[in-house]
Amino acid sequence: MKHALPSVFLSTLLFASCGSSTGVQGDATAEPDVEVGDAVALTGFMFTTRNLMDITVYIQLQPRLLDELPMQRDLGAGWEDITVWRPVDDIECPDSPDECVCPTPTEPWQMRQLLPDDEYQVGWAPSPSPSSDCYILVDDFCADCRCYRPTSIYPGRYSVTRCVYNDYRCTESDPCGPESVGYFRPAEPAGDQICVRREFDIPGATSDIQLPIDP
Repeated sequence: MKHALPSVFLSTLLFASCGSSTGVQGDATAEPDVEVGDAVALTGFMFTTRNLMDITVYIQLQPRLLDELPMQRDLGAGWEDITVWRPVDDIECPDSPDECVCPTPTEPWQMRQLLPDDEYQVGWAPSPSPSSDCYILVDDFCADCRCYRPTSIYPGRYSVTRCVYNDYRCTESDPCGPESVGYFRPAEPAGDQICVRREFDIPGATSDIQLPIDP
């Protein structure tokens, strides 16, 4: 099973340059530590997961899409964790680690089946649109939780990852689905995890990011 796929075919994506942010910036402002171009404003993405296998797979639906669809970017200094979805349930990094107040974690509780040749789409459409908002996820600032720092979408290499499972487990009663559109709840992943990671460029990437689950 493939865990990495080639880059997305480049196509036209509506974008516009935002105010200049070139230069070397410090970590306190969550700006890149390398020379970058102007921020890029995007109208949105559609992330499409299609099951190309001959078995049913299961997606763990997370309370927050930044956990369900992990993203990274490389602006020239290595990969860093980011998200285009504002992490409203996570905390923004305070001035000092001593000031961290971690939210109560929300447990995922449902799975969605993906039949052979079926697809599942998740969209990101910023409001107002277009937008250059982006967020760096910091794992080692607060002792007990992750926090984030606002930043902008800059030209560079980006990636998104989708993981599925080949089985599920009902956590309270069995059976626990499938309900409408193939939901199982309350349920959790079981069996083998299958992940696909797609890299794409900004600007220049198609607005439809394909995440095929291949045998």
